[in-house]
This record gives sequence, C-alpha cells and structure tokens, in this order.
Amino acid sequence: MKVHRRGLLQCMAGGLLLPNQVFATSNNDRKFLFLLCNGGWDPTFVFAAELSDPSIWTPSGITTQENGIVFRYANSRPIVREFFQNWGNLTAIVNGVEVRSITHEACQRIVMTGVSQTNADDWSAIIGGHSEDWLFPSLVVSGPAFSAKYSGSVIRLGADAQLSKLIDGRCLLETDLPTESLSNTTNAKIESYLRKTAENFSQTNQHDVIANAYLTALDRRQEVNELNIGNDLATNGNGFMFVRDKVKPVIDCFANGLARCAVVEHLGLWDAGWDTHSDIMAQNDHFETLFTDLNAILSELSNRTGTTGSSLLDEVTVVVLSEMGRAPALNTIGGKDHWTYTTAMLIGSGIQGGQTVGGFGNGLLGQKTNFVTGDVSDTGKNITAQHIGATVLTLAGLDAPSLTSGVEPITAVITD
Repeated sequence: MKVHRRGLLQCMAGGLLLPNQVFATSNNDRKFLFLLCNGGWDPTFVFAAELSDPSIWTPSGITTQENGIVFRYANSRPIVREFFQNWGNLTAIVNGVEVRSITHEACQRIVMTGVSQTNADDWSAIIGGHSEDWLFPSLVVSGPAFSAKYSGSVIRLGADAQLSKLIDGRCLLETDLPTESLSNTTNAKIESYLRKTAENFSQTNQHDVIANAYLTALDRRQEVNELNIGNDLATNGNGFMFVRDKVKPVIDCFANGLARCAVVEHLGLWDAGWDTHSDIMAQNDHFETLFTDLNAILSELSNRTGTTGSSLLDEVTVVVLSEMGRAPALNTIGGKDHWTYTTAMLIGSGIQGGQTVGGFGNGLLGQKTNFVTGDVSDTGKNITAQHIGATVLTLAGLDAPSLTSGVEPITAVITD
C-alpha cells in the first residue's frame, strides 16, 4: 500500500505529522496524462477538416488523411502530419464537444469536471481519489485543477521545486522566519522513533491503516528524492520551459509507479496562450508547438518500460483538451472570439485510434453522434464534456455513470 498526498507531506521534514487518510484501490494499472490547452483553440486549424458551411472562416490548407485520421494540413504545420503518421493509429479525435459557456473559468471547470458547480472534482482528482496504489494519485504540474470530495488525492509539483523542498525539508529554510535544519544524526533519531511508533500502531491494529501508509511514505521518500521531480521543473521564474520538458518528471513518476494521473497546462508557442481575439493565425504556431510536444511525449512513453513490464505507452492514456473553441467568423480585428463547441483528443492506452468521432455542422455547431459507432447520426446524442469525462473514468476502471449522474461513456473510442 502507498500513501496519498497528505501522508507524503506529513512524513516530510523529519516526519512532523502523521497521515490520516487513504483512498480505495482501483485494480486498473492505466495512468492518465491530461494536457489542457488553455485559452481556447480553433478546431478548424486541424480537427474540423470537412466543413461545408461557407460562413465559417477556416485557415488555408488541404483536407488529408493519415492512419484513418482526417485533418486539415498546411505547409506551415508540418509536424501535424508527422504526428498523425506516427501516432494516428492510437489517436481518437472527438469533435463537437459542447461546453455551454464562453467564459474561461467556467469552461475550464466544465471541460475538466463536466459541470459548472464549484463543488465538483475534475477527472484526474476522481481517478486519484479511487486509487490508493500510487504515492501521487493526482499530480498537478501546471494549470487549473478542481477538487472537492477528493482534494486529498491532489498534489501540485510547483513551478519552483516546492515539492522537493517539502520532501527534503528545505522549505524550513526559506520561510519568513527561517529555521536551521537538523543534523543528519538528529533526523535519523527522529525517523527511527517515528518508524518504531508506526510499527507498534500497525502491530496492535491501532490506526494500522494510517501507520502502514506512513511507513510506506518513509520507504519511498528516498525514491522520490532521487527522481528529482520538483527540481526538474524549477525555473525560478526566469525562463520558458517546453511542455515536453515539463512532462518528463511526470513520465518518471508513471514509470516508477508513483503517479496515477497528471495535469499539465499547454499555452502554445512561448506560453502566449490560445486566446487569440486579435490574431487568429497565432493558432497556427500554437498547434505546431502542441504537436511537436505530443510527438516527443509519445516517443518518450513508447521508449520507457512501464510498471507492468510493457511499454509505458501501453499504460498511459493522453487526454488533450481545450476549454472552448473559437467562433465561426473573424471579428473586426482579425481574431476569433469564444465559442461553446470544442474538440478533445484521446491517445494511447485503451483508445480505439484512427478515427474521428462526432463532427461540426453548419454554424460550427456540434452534431448528434452515435456513441457506439462514433458516426454522426440524427438519432444520436449531443456530445458534452461529461461524456468525455465518463469515457476517461471508464478507461480508469471506474463505474462512470455512478460518478457522473448517469452519463454514459463514448464506447466507440474504447478498445477494452
């Protein structure tokens, strides 16, 4: 058994506190990387490739296909084609996802939780909250995260090595009232005392779950330190870091069985953000950057061994989201405003790739879809963010309808 975030934090800096909660286990080994393209991407640059409505502004390019994925291609976005050549057979595009808002904060919450209520957990937190076999059930590297019931499963790495500082005690030296760190000898004595106390609790069945969780945290603390997961992300506020580099410590955590889920924000080229009200062609560079990062991430996953002994790519599902789309027409200053329909990409483990599910119709509205076949159908349902979430929860081995008020997954994209 491994301990959740609270247990980890409470064993840090000499074991100042004891953990007090663990979460129920999931029998599924699948892990999840959520990439949120924050600001609102324009699906017409890549995903909405077959539009017949002349009132919808689309960038220059041609409609083409690789590995069953139909997409819009342009010479200015060469890596998009390369990505689908390499990974299209593992990728499912879901078009016409309705988010029912045009404000960033509301749409972020909706696309990550399925609802607008402030007391909802995002998909990563829900999966983490049902996973006791990972030290970091839901790891947030950057960007928004929403939790309520499962807040104890969520931990932020921090952009300035905050996690590593908590683990090794450096946080005590950087407070407003800095404290001298204890000597190695003193720390060893404290740890020995706490370990014996926890062992006694465990043997006498007195708080045995808490005690076992604490002992596990002590045993794995050195492993976390050696991974250097916090320091790898430290820029001290003085630099840009590609998302593919931000994801490297997450992949280390996946490979070592430390993390079940991770959330990373993607802000496009030079972190300029996808909210292109005044220059829609900036989306071109953002998509090129996104697919460059995705290409590198999937390559790394495919070259690493997972916890089951297979390729890590066989164990990780990558979920790429943007909280909204862009309006059908250009505004007066050459950009596009917010739109309530967007696209999601599901890649990797458990995904029936090589397909596009759903679609955009006239007015860039999402179309009804048959969730079993993935085809646009007048007798189908409108795709919402809740359906994306239900699909992800199903991939995690959870009973999605019981966790989403009866919402069913899109089974067309699930292989198992």
